[in-house]
Amino acid sequence: MKERTRVYDRPTARDLKALFQDLNERHFKSRLRPVRVVVMSPRWKGWHGEHGFYDSKRRTIRLARSAVEHSDSWDNGGLRGLLLHEMCHIGTRGASHGKHFLSKLNRLARSKDQWVADWAAKEAVLYREGQPWISIMGGYRDWMDEWAGSHPRPAFGDVIRRIAKDLPSTEAHVRHLWGKWLKREWQRAVARSIEFEGLRSDPSRLKALRDGGRWSTQRARPGISVERLGHD
Repeated sequence: MKERTRVYDRPTARDLKALFQDLNERHFKSRLRPVRVVVMSPRWKGWHGEHGFYDSKRRTIRLARSAVEHSDSWDNGGLRGLLLHEMCHIGTRGASHGKHFLSKLNRLARSKDQWVADWAAKEAVLYREGQPWISIMGGYRDWMDEWAGSHPRPAFGDVIRRIAKDLPSTEAHVRHLWGKWLKREWQRAVARSIEFEGLRSDPSRLKALRDGGRWSTQRARPGISVERLGHD
């Protein structure tokens, strides 16, 4: 009898349970006690986070529907990384990203699974240094400044692809979470590059801008501020 191939639009409760068990066995030596993994409605008033949350009192990992549905496939790296992140909270106190959480990430960073090892190493660095979203998006803003000045200039779709590959994540996931911010910053980077190219024929005005005008052509110094990223 020919085996039927199942097509997933999104993971079922059974799929999520199987994924949790597989990750627990392969990366935690089955030491984590079983928990429920559920996808929550965005209208749920008890939602605690944008992507996921481990409810220690009810021993439940709650995942945002948007984070699960905006994926190319239900078992892709984005969902696996999200679930691994929440699994690292099991057995730690509260929702803290403190030393116990980081110690689990450090163990995962030594995994034989190269994808997991790379993901955990980046995750550990981001949470150890604090303000992970600000740090990583600030770095991508600097990258976009460089790309905007390159010839030929990449399309915005190429920018999304490069960032998704670096995270690593899917293009759909990156567009859903940061698409509007990335598009706005890319348009600003392109506008700065075009203005700079047009000013090459006017050395005096270019020098004035470099010395303290509306924008600077010099590279930004390390350190990203909330204001610099355009937060309200």
